[in-house]
Amino acid sequence: MAMGMRAYADDRYLEARGYFEQALVQYRSIDNFEGQLYALVDLADSALGQGEYTAARTYLADAKRVLADRNSSLIAAHVNLLLAYADLQAGDDANAVKRLDTLIAASGNTANIMRSALFARTQAAFDLQAADAD
Repeated sequence: MAMGMRAYADDRYLEARGYFEQALVQYRSIDNFEGQLYALVDLADSALGQGEYTAARTYLADAKRVLADRNSSLIAAHVNLLLAYADLQAGDDANAVKRLDTLIAASGNTANIMRSALFARTQAAFDLQAADAD
Protein backbone atom coordinates (compact mmCIF):
# COMPACT_ATOMS: atom_id res chain seq x y z
CA MET A 1 0.00 0.00 0.00
CA ALA A 2 2.83 2.41 0.86
CA MET A 3 4.30 2.22 -2.65
CA GLY A 4 0.84 2.81 -4.09
CA MET A 5 0.36 5.85 -1.88
CA ARG A 6 3.72 7.23 -3.02
CA ALA A 7 2.85 6.71 -6.69
CA TYR A 8 -0.58 8.30 -6.11
CA ALA A 9 1.02 11.32 -4.41
CA ASP A 10 3.25 11.73 -7.48
CA ASP A 11 0.20 11.57 -9.82
CA ARG A 12 1.33 8.21 -11.21
CA TYR A 13 -2.18 6.81 -11.02
CA LEU A 14 -1.72 3.78 -13.26
CA GLU A 15 1.29 2.63 -11.24
CA ALA A 16 -0.59 3.31 -8.00
CA ARG A 17 -3.50 1.19 -9.17
CA GLY A 18 -1.12 -1.71 -9.79
CA TYR A 19 0.14 -1.53 -6.22
CA PHE A 20 -3.35 -1.16 -4.81
CA GLU A 21 -4.54 -4.18 -6.84
CA GLN A 22 -1.69 -6.24 -5.37
CA ALA A 23 -2.62 -5.09 -1.87
CA LEU A 24 -6.27 -5.95 -2.49
CA VAL A 25 -5.36 -9.50 -3.51
CA GLN A 26 -3.29 -9.89 -0.35
CA TYR A 27 -6.00 -8.47 1.91
CA ARG A 28 -8.60 -10.75 0.35
CA SER A 29 -6.38 -13.78 0.84
CA ILE A 30 -6.31 -13.21 4.61
CA ASP A 31 -9.91 -11.94 4.94
CA ASN A 32 -8.77 -8.51 6.13
CA PHE A 33 -11.92 -6.48 5.41
CA GLU A 34 -10.48 -3.15 6.57
CA GLY A 35 -7.47 -3.54 4.28
CA GLN A 36 -9.80 -4.47 1.43
CA LEU A 37 -11.83 -1.31 2.00
CA TYR A 38 -8.79 0.94 2.01
CA ALA A 39 -7.39 -0.73 -1.11
CA LEU A 40 -10.72 -0.37 -2.91
CA VAL A 41 -11.05 3.29 -1.90
CA ASP A 42 -7.49 3.96 -3.04
CA LEU A 43 -8.18 2.16 -6.32
CA ALA A 44 -11.27 4.34 -6.82
CA ASP A 45 -9.30 7.51 -6.02
CA SER A 46 -6.65 6.50 -8.54
CA ALA A 47 -9.25 5.70 -11.19
CA LEU A 48 -10.85 9.11 -10.62
CA GLY A 49 -7.41 10.68 -11.07
CA GLN A 50 -7.20 8.98 -14.45
CA GLY A 51 -10.71 10.05 -15.46
CA GLU A 52 -11.93 6.44 -15.38
CA TYR A 53 -15.26 7.07 -13.67
CA THR A 54 -16.80 3.71 -14.50
CA ALA A 55 -13.83 1.89 -12.95
CA ALA A 56 -14.08 4.12 -9.88
CA ARG A 57 -17.77 3.29 -9.52
CA THR A 58 -16.97 -0.44 -9.82
CA TYR A 59 -14.32 -0.28 -7.09
CA LEU A 60 -16.68 1.66 -4.84
CA ALA A 61 -19.53 -0.78 -5.46
CA ASP A 62 -17.15 -3.54 -4.36
CA ALA A 63 -16.33 -1.50 -1.25
CA LYS A 64 -20.05 -1.17 -0.48
CA ARG A 65 -20.40 -4.96 -0.74
CA VAL A 66 -17.53 -5.42 1.73
CA LEU A 67 -19.19 -2.89 4.04
CA ALA A 68 -22.63 -4.52 3.82
CA ASP A 69 -22.08 -6.89 6.74
CA ARG A 70 -20.05 -4.51 8.88
CA ASN A 71 -20.69 -1.37 10.84
CA SER A 72 -18.09 1.15 9.73
CA SER A 73 -19.96 4.40 9.20
CA LEU A 74 -16.88 6.60 8.63
CA ILE A 75 -15.54 4.56 5.74
CA ALA A 76 -19.09 4.12 4.43
CA ALA A 77 -19.49 7.92 4.31
CA HIS A 78 -16.16 8.21 2.49
CA VAL A 79 -17.23 5.56 -0.03
CA ASN A 80 -20.55 7.33 -0.64
CA LEU A 81 -18.80 10.68 -1.05
CA LEU A 82 -16.43 9.20 -3.64
CA LEU A 83 -19.39 7.60 -5.42
CA ALA A 84 -21.04 11.01 -5.59
CA TYR A 85 -17.86 12.52 -7.06
CA ALA A 86 -17.67 9.68 -9.61
CA ASP A 87 -21.33 10.29 -10.48
CA LEU A 88 -20.66 14.00 -10.97
CA GLN A 89 -17.65 13.36 -13.17
CA ALA A 90 -19.60 10.83 -15.22
CA GLY A 91 -22.38 13.37 -15.77
CA ASP A 92 -24.88 11.58 -13.54
CA ASP A 93 -25.78 14.70 -11.56
CA ALA A 94 -29.17 13.45 -10.35
CA ASN A 95 -27.68 10.34 -8.75
CA ALA A 96 -24.87 12.42 -7.24
CA VAL A 97 -27.42 14.79 -5.70
CA LYS A 98 -29.29 11.88 -4.09
CA ARG A 99 -26.08 10.52 -2.57
CA LEU A 100 -24.96 13.94 -1.37
CA ASP A 101 -28.33 14.83 0.13
CA THR A 102 -28.26 11.56 2.07
CA LEU A 103 -24.75 12.31 3.35
CA ILE A 104 -25.67 15.86 4.35
CA ALA A 105 -28.79 14.70 6.19
CA ALA A 106 -26.93 11.99 8.11
CA SER A 107 -25.73 12.72 11.60
CA GLY A 108 -22.36 11.56 12.82
CA ASN A 109 -20.32 12.44 9.74
CA THR A 110 -16.98 14.10 10.34
CA ALA A 111 -16.57 17.78 9.56
CA ASN A 112 -14.39 16.92 6.56
CA ILE A 113 -17.01 14.60 5.08
CA MET A 114 -19.72 17.20 5.69
CA ARG A 115 -17.72 20.05 4.11
CA SER A 116 -16.83 17.91 1.12
CA ALA A 117 -20.45 16.81 0.67
CA LEU A 118 -21.69 20.39 0.88
CA PHE A 119 -19.09 21.55 -1.63
CA ALA A 120 -19.94 18.75 -4.05
CA ARG A 121 -23.67 19.38 -3.59
CA THR A 122 -23.14 23.03 -4.51
CA GLN A 123 -21.20 21.96 -7.59
CA ALA A 124 -24.00 19.57 -8.54
CA ALA A 125 -26.58 22.33 -8.16
CA PHE A 126 -24.62 24.54 -10.56
CA ASP A 127 -24.26 21.64 -13.01
CA LEU A 128 -27.99 20.94 -12.91
CA GLN A 129 -28.81 24.64 -13.33
CA ALA A 130 -26.49 24.87 -16.34
CA ALA A 131 -28.09 21.76 -17.86
CA ASP A 132 -31.56 23.29 -17.43
CA ALA A 133 -30.39 26.49 -19.15
CA ASP A 134 -29.22 24.57 -22.22
